[in-house]
Amino acid sequence: MPLSWRLRLAVLAALRITARAAASPALRATARQATADGSSQADFLKILRRKTATREQAAAAVEGLRAGGYLGGVRGYSSAIVASRRGRKWELAIHLFDEML
Repeated sequence: MPLSWRLRLAVLAALRITARAAASPALRATARQATADGSSQADFLKILRRKTATREQAAAAVEGLRAGGYLGGVRGYSSAIVASRRGRKWELAIHLFDEML
């Protein structure tokens, strides 16, 4: 079933926002600091699962997962995708899925 043009446009806009947020030097520094503080994969996934987490917090959590080496394979990406879905961050889940492929 082909995707509607509105859904494609929404996904594209969400990916641009996520990519911009992930490219932010301040966001990377926050993620590195969180990793240095001993944040675990579970801590980052907990942030993604929270429905009240902002896009910036979710992007920082994904960056923390990358910095910690937790997104090294399918299992790590799957965990992040499921956590994003539970937190109602479908745009991020789609971005992670595309990145995994």
